[in-house]
Amino acid sequence: MAELSQSDIQRAVQDATRDMRDALNRVNQQLNRLNSLENQVISMRRDIENMRRQVNATNIQVSNLLARPVSSSGSIDPRMWQQLGNSVHAINARLVVMQKYLQ
Repeated sequence: MAELSQSDIQRAVQDATRDMRDALNRVNQQLNRLNSLENQVISMRRDIENMRRQVNATNIQVSNLLARPVSSSGSIDPRMWQQLGNSVHAINARLVVMQKYLQ
């Protein structure tokens, strides 16, 4: 078996160093992707918690609306209907965005 020259050894070390650097870069890229996904999951969890609060608030609005007596004209306060409609619209819009994001 022939002995390796100094230049062969240097080339082998350089190749190994380059391969290790490339592997480390790939690991760092994967780590960055995972961190990004983790941040997205955290954001989605926050959005879900906000949605829960919004739905609970809307449920309270519905309960309040149903608990109020109907006016002498037989109608319910239009402002309450408007608030309820706005809440439902906001919840629906956010759900659409979340569904698109998850697809």
